[in-house]
Formats: sequence, C-alpha cells, structure tokens
Amino acid sequence: MGHFSRVLVATDDGLHAKPALRKAVHLANQSHADLTMLRVQLPKQAGLSQWLQQLLTAPNISHQRQKHPSYPDKDIRLVLKHCHAPTLANAVLDELSQRDYDLLILEHHEYSALRCEFGHTEDWQLLQQVPIPVLFVSNEPWENDGKLLTALEVDDEGERHRQFNRQLLDVSDELARLLRMELHLLTCYQAHDMNVSFENRDLNHHTWVAEQWRRLRQTAEPLSLEDKRLHLAAGLPDDMVPEAARQWHSNLVVMGASEHTSMLSTLKGRASEQLLNQLKCDVLALKPQQSQLH
Repeated sequence: MGHFSRVLVATDDGLHAKPALRKAVHLANQSHADLTMLRVQLPKQAGLSQWLQQLLTAPNISHQRQKHPSYPDKDIRLVLKHCHAPTLANAVLDELSQRDYDLLILEHHEYSALRCEFGHTEDWQLLQQVPIPVLFVSNEPWENDGKLLTALEVDDEGERHRQFNRQLLDVSDELARLLRMELHLLTCYQAHDMNVSFENRDLNHHTWVAEQWRRLRQTAEPLSLEDKRLHLAAGLPDDMVPEAARQWHSNLVVMGASEHTSMLSTLKGRASEQLLNQLKCDVLALKPQQSQLH
C-alpha cells in the first residue's frame, strides 16, 4: 500500500486547472488511488460585506456524480464534484470534513511580493489549515527522468525529527519511482560569513561543514544514494531551496511544513510562505504525523 490511496484535487478554473487535473489522474493511475475531483465555482464580484458574510457560511454542494473510467491496465475510482463557495479554502475544508483523504492537490498560484509582505496568501492559509500533505502543481509537465528535490533539516538529531526525515525520504522515494524522477537531497546550513554557495563532496576542509555532510549521508543511508545526489547549501532555506530547484531544473520539491511553531520556525525545517511562493515548480509539503509534533 502506498502513502497516497485517497486523493483530492480541487480547482477554481484558474490558469493551472487542467495541468492539476492531468497530474492528479496520472498520480492516481500510478499509485492505484481513489481520486476525487472538486471543481469550485467562486463568486465573480461581491462587495466587502457580502464577501464577509459568505466566509461565515459553508459551501453549497450543487451536485455530485461518480464515474468508473477504464484506463489501460489501470483501475481507479473517480468521483466528480462541483460546488459554489466564497473561497477555494472554504470548499476544500468542507470536503475534508466530510471524507478522509491522504493527499490534497491544488494549483500552485503565483503571488506578488507585496501580497506576501502585507498579507497571507490563500495557498499558505490552506497549507496551515489542512491536516494532510498538500501538492501544489504548476503548469509545467512532469518529465520522465526529471529531478525530484527533497529539502531536509539534519541539525536536529532528536528521535521525533529523525522519524519525520524518514517520512520525507519514504514519500520522496515512492514518488520518484512512480513518476520516474531522479531523487536529490538538499540540506541548508548557516555559514558564519553567510556567503551563498552550493557544495558537494569536496567539503572536509571545515569541521562544521564536514559534520553537516556526515549527518546528511547518515540520513540518506537507507536510500543508498550516490554522493552526487546529496547537496549542501550555505544560506537560508528561503533563498537556497528555490535557487537549487532552478539550478537543477527540478520538476518537484518535497519539503516539511509546520513541524515547528516557534519564532525561529522559518529556520527550523518548516516551509515558509516566502519559500512556497518563490518555488515555480511543483511543491509537496508534508506535515509530521500527530505523534511527532513538537
């Protein structure tokens, strides 16, 4: 049994609606998962008072119908739903309250820097409110022999964090196999001079860097990855993960979310809002199991 057997894909007919649906069907086929497609119709125009009133009401599900399509050599169960809701988040949270899912697929929206600076984006709000993994998909297709980049934190050697890293690696390995991608691992560390650089195996000139390298190798040991697929980056994750994804043309980035809740959480293994918005490729954000939460 794979990690994802009950998948929900929700769209608001945005620019990336069709790619999101195509990728959801492909992933469900590959993992033999049940798939629910939720199409959310949002209000075109509404005054502030009307919008606030709608936020307090639950979505109105207008109809639901089931299909059992026949795919070559595959057999998935597909449910199509359509609803009216004031926001995509309202519709998604209402659907999650009615049925159990283990993966949510959404369009990966692009927001202006001003929007991120002075208010939270809807993608970020959904990520915080949804208790299951969220896959944000762009309009770029998945490529055979593409690259899957998993961002890890290896500083914390506590057992709970080790379990979370194992969860990240297990899911990443499964997706890399299903989507025929090459898996790469990245960890970021804070250099004393804060110079931005990517480093690979030629790192033993510095004790701290050598220790980071040891921890990364130890974390990746169950997957038996070659050194060329392991990477260190000196700098903040908000800067280095998007830069690495661009530099290596990654199709998908897997990272942790909401593991820590302190003031330093943006530096401690948790997806930040800026990081999510800067990544232009697909992003899978995983949360620790409830027993692992700090």
